Order: sequence, then structure tokens, then C-alpha cells
Amino acid sequence: MPAQIALLEETLERFRPDYQRYLGAKRSADQQASRESDLAMHRETERRYLSDLRCSESRLSEMSRSFDEADLAVARRKHEEMTASVAKESADLENVRREAEREEVRFREWEEACARRDQIDGAILRLKRAASLAELARVALRDAAPTVAQHLCDRIAGHAQRIFNRINHEPVEIRWEANPRYSLRVAPGERRYAMLSGGEQTKLALAMTLAMIQEFSGLRFCIFDEPTYGVDAESRDKLGEAMLETQRAADLEQLILVSHDDAFDGKIEHTILLRKTSARGTEVL
Repeated sequence: MPAQIALLEETLERFRPDYQRYLGAKRSADQQASRESDLAMHRETERRYLSDLRCSESRLSEMSRSFDEADLAVARRKHEEMTASVAKESADLENVRREAEREEVRFREWEEACARRDQIDGAILRLKRAASLAELARVALRDAAPTVAQHLCDRIAGHAQRIFNRINHEPVEIRWEANPRYSLRVAPGERRYAMLSGGEQTKLALAMTLAMIQEFSGLRFCIFDEPTYGVDAESRDKLGEAMLETQRAADLEQLILVSHDDAFDGKIEHTILLRKTSARGTEVL
């Protein structure tokens, strides 16, 4: 028995490398069928690729026979020219776009300017119409001026006549003619102002002054500075009385007189006397 065991162990050791190679190859042997199938499939694919390659080589050969280097150079030059032309056209297009934007801005400005121009034209038209109307009014006023002036003179003469007749002993009719020049006439007798007596002239001047005050200002008071200047001594007292009567006739609330003589002494309500000397100056008495 020991001899047999030793023989078996020796046999085992001798075939152990073969067995290990068997175990190592067994996995690949188990995959043989699938790998053979893959190999057949890859061979079929290779066959198709080779067929396509031969067809492509055949077409390439045909195309090589018809290929011309000169035509290629011409085509390249045309391509370069077209590329340059496209670049130029692109630049021109960009310039045109910028110019179009500027023109749009200018067009909007033009529209705004047209709107302003229309407004100005409208204003000018209105001003022309207003000027025409003003010219028409000027002509109308110019033509109506004599009539208006005469009407105003008639009104003032009427006021003066009422005042004059209240302070004069003989009633008169006063006419103030505005055309062709201002002239004052007293009826009856058609006497002009220069033909009146000194007293009548003074009374008429007072009446006209008060009448114009009533017509133009509506004042209820009047101030006279030296009303007796240039009047003779006999007429001063009459003038003082005439002025007081004039105050009542003109319905003045207040009459202030500044005078150097005594024509108004005892005739006015309040009197303030001033005396001026070289030594003491002006003082109230």
C-alpha cells in the first residue's frame, strides 16, 4: 500500500501542471462557441467594409481622373473673391444701417421742426389777422377821433356851462369846438375867449378846469395856487366870491387856496396865515 500511494502521489505531481493548464483553458474553451459566432459576425462586417472600400476607391479613381488642379485654383480664387465681396457687403450693410438710424433721427427732428413750423405759421397767421384787425381798429378810431373829441368837448362844455352860469350874472352858452382846432366860444354873440372880460375869462377858466376834473378824474376836491395872480384889485373880491360859488356849483367837498393877497379873507371856513421874514424865516400867525 505505501508503495501504491507513493506512486499515485508521484503521478499526481507529474500531471499537476497539465491539470492547472486545463483549468486555466477551460474558461476560454467554454466561450468558444460565442467567440466563434462573434468572429463570423466581425468577418461579415469586415467583408462589407472591404466592399464599401473598393466602391469608394473606384469612385475616387473616377473622380481623380476628372479632377483638375487648375479648376480647383479657379474655384479657390472665386471663393476668396466671394468671401471678400461678402465682407465688403457686410461692412456696407452695417454702414447703411448706421446711416438709416441717423436718417431716422433726422426724420424725427424734421417732423418736430415741421410741427414747430406749423405752430409758428399759425402764430404768424394769428398775428397777421390781429394786425389787420388792429389796423382796422386804428383806421376806425382815427376816423372816429373827431367825432369822439367833439362829443367829449361837448360834455365838458356842458359841465362848464352849468358851473359858469351859477357864478355869472348873465347866463351864456359855452361851445368848445374840436375841429379843425380846439377853440372856445361863448354865445350869444359868438365871442371867443380872448374877447371876454377879465372876470369872465377867470370864471370861464375856473368852470372849464372844474368841468375837466369832474369828467376825467371824479375828484371831490381841488387846489388852486395863486388864483388871483394877474387880476386887478377890483376883480379880486369878485374872483374870491366866484371861486366859492364855483365850489358849490361843482359840488366839491373841499377847496384849498394858496394866495398872497386878502381876497379870500372872511370868505373861507379855515385860514392859515404864514409870515416870512429874513430874520425869523417862515412862521404861522
